[in-house]
Amino acid sequence: RGRVDATSLISSTFASHASCAYDIIIKGVSPEYVNSSIVEQVRERTSWGQTCIYTNLGNNTEFCGYSIVSLTGALDHFQHETPNAHYIDDITMTIYSDNSGETVVEAKSVSEPNSFYDYDTNFCNIFNLLRNGTNTKLNYANIQLKGGSCTFYPSGAFSGNYDAAYKQCDQY
Repeated sequence: RGRVDATSLISSTFASHASCAYDIIIKGVSPEYVNSSIVEQVRERTSWGQTCIYTNLGNNTEFCGYSIVSLTGALDHFQHETPNAHYIDDITMTIYSDNSGETVVEAKSVSEPNSFYDYDTNFCNIFNLLRNGTNTKLNYANIQLKGGSCTFYPSGAFSGNYDAAYKQCDQY
């Protein structure tokens, strides 16, 4: 029997999973502030009952259904459960300050079930944690999304035009 290359095995295992990875560059706030803000957003959005502050938006809201898997100094791991089909997506974030003093969030969301088209859900899993509800405003005034490696994402999202992202992520 030959050796199995772990990297090849992992790559082939995740090849049929919709995913999205991108960097979020935020100016004027510390990595600690961004991290605590995102963790608080997750805590306010657990399940779809009384524990989610967005329950008033209806049971189908994608703003609820988040949970904390683990928080470490280097990596935050969250999950998001979709309200209708109850699919689970894994979200990881690494938050740090780069050489120019900007806060960088390296974010990734991967669908656990096999999926080829995700209606931009993995993009929105991350994007919605940067927003307060269905308003068209991000939590941070000076923000940029960069380096998108997403199976699917709203048009304009990586060029600073978030209108399509707001509309799409209100649904998914």
